[in-house]
Amino acid sequence: LWTEIFPHDFTEFNNIRSFDLKDQDVDNVTAEFIHKKLDENNFDLILGHMLGVDHMGHSYGVSDPRVAMILNRIDNFIMEVIEKMDDETTLIVLGDHGMTNEGEHGHGSPKELDTAIAAYNKKGFQKFQQTGASSLMKSIKETMTPVKQVDIAATLSMLLGVPVPYSNMGQIIDDFYPVSKTATGACPESNFLTQMVQDNYLNSLQIVHYFDKYQHKTHLFERHNVQAIKHMHDEVSDLHKTVMDMVSASQQCDPTFANIAIDAVAKAQGFSDKVYNIVKDTSSFDLSLIYQGTGVLLLAAISYILTIQYLYKH
Repeated sequence: LWTEIFPHDFTEFNNIRSFDLKDQDVDNVTAEFIHKKLDENNFDLILGHMLGVDHMGHSYGVSDPRVAMILNRIDNFIMEVIEKMDDETTLIVLGDHGMTNEGEHGHGSPKELDTAIAAYNKKGFQKFQQTGASSLMKSIKETMTPVKQVDIAATLSMLLGVPVPYSNMGQIIDDFYPVSKTATGACPESNFLTQMVQDNYLNSLQIVHYFDKYQHKTHLFERHNVQAIKHMHDEVSDLHKTVMDMVSASQQCDPTFANIAIDAVAKAQGFSDKVYNIVKDTSSFDLSLIYQGTGVLLLAAISYILTIQYLYKH
């Protein structure tokens, strides 16, 4: 699946095609591959898609002991990964969807849509200090902050130092920023705030660029929404400039710096939420084309029926 979507983006891959939903060992090859790459310690990103829980849930339902068995295997695998990780590596574990008690997904219930995401870094994170693997689950429980799946692309882009995807509408998950080597000096927390302001601003630039291009092509959004987006992004830009001016003037230790920086981040994240909700709530279907298509199908069906009747009679 991953190499079909991104055929030229992986330098090495181990493509597994398992359509046997009763295969309890489907994750073994993926786990071995990840262990191998961790031992080599020559990577920017390792992506592992574990299928066992999904397979067992579909086959037997989420309450079946085989689901618990696979979950325990993955728990142990995660701890093995943590043991091998160096201090510069961040582990992110997430689900792509949930599941009903019967083992189904694809509809709109909370059990199918909601899932979990967690991150771990041996140095800890700027917002939540962690001292060892034993604190991982405790930290997850203490930081039950809801995020959207669209936030993951923007966050990974910033952490990896690569461009944000063109159609991104997510915001940056600031919980996942590991402790920085540059967090020193008289006001070390200002380094993190400055980075968050800059990264959120860059993310907002991509979002407004996509929104403008999309609107120019489709004219889909109402005028008042377009104006609201422009106004919000002007505010984001103004606050970003204020923060960067203070940094240029070495005013990071000023008592007002933290509040202005936090406000700048909040504005940028509020902006991404606004665009996301406008796009999500606006139908992108061309109803006239849908009606025309329905009419063509009806005419085709009637023609087919009349043709069959004619041939039957003659």
